[in-house]
Amino acid sequence: MKKITTLIMLLLSSVAGMSQNNLSQGSVLTTIPASGLGTQEIFRFKPGVFTQLQSGTTTFGFGANDRWLSLGELVTPPSGQRLHGLRIQDEGKALVMGYSSEETNAFIQYIGPRGLDIRYADSFTSTVSNTAAIFAPTGNTFFGFSDPAFVIVNPGGPFDPGNVGTRPPRAQVEIFSRFEVGLRVRKGNNNILAANFLAGDFGGPIVATAATFTSDKQFKQDIKEEESVIERIRSLKPVSYNFVSENKFGFTFPDAIQHGFIAQDVEKVFPELVKNHNEEGVGTYKSVNYTGVISILTKGIQELSLEVEDLKKQLAEARTYVVTKDNFSKSEIEKISENGFYLGQNTPNPFSNSTEISYTFPKGSKNVMLMVFNLNGETLKEFRLTEEKGSVTLDATQFRPGLYLYSLINDNSEIITKKMLVK
Repeated sequence: MKKITTLIMLLLSSVAGMSQNNLSQGSVLTTIPASGLGTQEIFRFKPGVFTQLQSGTTTFGFGANDRWLSLGELVTPPSGQRLHGLRIQDEGKALVMGYSSEETNAFIQYIGPRGLDIRYADSFTSTVSNTAAIFAPTGNTFFGFSDPAFVIVNPGGPFDPGNVGTRPPRAQVEIFSRFEVGLRVRKGNNNILAANFLAGDFGGPIVATAATFTSDKQFKQDIKEEESVIERIRSLKPVSYNFVSENKFGFTFPDAIQHGFIAQDVEKVFPELVKNHNEEGVGTYKSVNYTGVISILTKGIQELSLEVEDLKKQLAEARTYVVTKDNFSKSEIEKISENGFYLGQNTPNPFSNSTEISYTFPKGSKNVMLMVFNLNGETLKEFRLTEEKGSVTLDATQFRPGLYLYSLINDNSEIITKKMLVK
């Protein structure tokens, strides 16, 4: 633009000494050569520049008191640069628009201390107008009314202190909403399939102080309760991972350790939770609907809760007889010992290193076993007992901290079950 300014100076300085009367270079003809406009054309300027120099100004300068305009096309030797457009110079400010052989596109340029305003008024005779947008000299762009509501920040320049304060910018785009909704994006092209529409595509982390998701029944159909999901949940593979530092899609990933799932693994178990994306000319990738995982995990917890309640009921209904030597004779106690089952409480309990479980079972018993279960009913340990009286030692390192059950089994029938706690 410095070149354009210089060219204009060269042109306008040539007419700087003219008086304030209407002037022209050469005679004014009264006949216009025929053109495609016919009689609609009533006046035609020859190639060159039309100017207006305001009274009280002696030169086409750029000072605080210079006021003038130029309109037309100028070709300046020896460079041959061509400028075709309008320039309005007014007391240290200027508005330039048009085409230049040095510019690729048409341009509108404001030169001045504040910026270029786009304004609107209520009527043709109104002397008051309202600001719709400001293009600031810092490179920032403000959209709004008396105060900015929507700001595009120039990353290379300061925030405009005349509009929203002196704080440094933290966002490329800022919205100062005066409505209940700060930003609303909806599908506006019916030719776009709903399955392919994205209201937003963010290539980096998102921070929000709160979020909700539309889940009203009026928007849903074909509603069915989740079926049993425990087995499928067991097939999921929760993992921890780090994102790669570079990718061909231009995504910016956090550099901290992440926890979640691999989309390809989830797709094998819950394909409806995985979405495939195709960036034309770049490649494809998959994403996971983590919100959908919540209801599935909730169903799994409900199923486990029912299993736990069932186990509690079984334990409550199991009857264990307690006898004391004071109530029986020595021979009776011996007979009970020979014909009864015994399963001791593990010692110590709870334990963090090892614990011992004692037992006895009658002569002639077949397939006697000591089995250890978790609260889901899964068998963790199994000991086949051959001696009628003895004990089993468990190592805490073989278990995660938590509550477990152990049972004395005879010929596939549960005889006694007790609890133990691993710290």
